[in-house]
Amino acid sequence: MAQRKMEMMLKLVPNFRMSPDELTEATKLISTCEYQDFEDFMQKYGDPITSINPVTVALNTVAGWYEGLGILYYKRIADRQLIAEFFGYATVIDWEKMKPFVIGLRERTNPKVFEYFEHLAHEMNKWVEKGTSVIA
Repeated sequence: MAQRKMEMMLKLVPNFRMSPDELTEATKLISTCEYQDFEDFMQKYGDPITSINPVTVALNTVAGWYEGLGILYYKRIADRQLIAEFFGYATVIDWEKMKPFVIGLRERTNPKVFEYFEHLAHEMNKWVEKGTSVIA
């Protein structure tokens, strides 16, 4: 049953249909952008709701991808250990980079925007802090 749910999500959620290269490129773009808070972000890159600036598109795309992964994690549809091993460190780093963007977007639109991404980042941070590894 969980396998069917995950397959359905992978087919239906647009951010899961991007290639690994597209995700990598979007993440690289995000890592190079500089902003202090949401207002600073909007001045430099435009309104994240209406702008087609590559940075705003990348942020929304990657945050949406993590949101989907966070839902799969939260609902226990995807293997938690596997998510942690593959994406643990990246999730924490990407959340810290995007947190001011997400917080500002929440204040402007909906307080639940990207809440599963935040939950996933907090869970992965626990995993990172424990130094969990399958390699002994």
